[in-house]
Amino acid sequence: MRVQRQSEGLNKGEPPDHAEAVKRVIRFWNKFCLSLWRPIEHLEILYTEEFIRRQMMDKDKQKDYYGHTPDIACICELYNFTTGRYVHNIRAIIEVDGESHSSIQKQKNDGVFEDFIREKYEGVVKVIRLQKVECLGETKDVETYLKDELKGFLK
Repeated sequence: MRVQRQSEGLNKGEPPDHAEAVKRVIRFWNKFCLSLWRPIEHLEILYTEEFIRRQMMDKDKQKDYYGHTPDIACICELYNFTTGRYVHNIRAIIEVDGESHSSIQKQKNDGVFEDFIREKYEGVVKVIRLQKVECLGETKDVETYLKDELKGFLK
């Protein structure tokens, strides 16, 4: 595709500035936040069948995926001596909100996801919403913003 026509193609994935904002939050987390909790990207969280029915999502017969992939999931990795395996528990979910979050449909989807997290994890997992524009500023300003927003998770 010619360069001048690239913007006319399919737009899939996140914009580069959103990806950069997520990377900055992860770098901040690794530097200042709880080291027991590891931030990971691309963790798919699937809704339960019961939740899908209760939210009446199954009315759309065309859809075959019911879930959400948060920007960052912070997991706590603990060793279970009984089973001899590591257990990964989600402790926080961080969403970086940009311009697309002003749409009604995006806000509705985000609300459904937060309802699911609240219901499934019963207050154990905290959902944190950050503003993309705040995560893309000068490093000092970004650190000040993130220290305020993530104050319960700092070392």
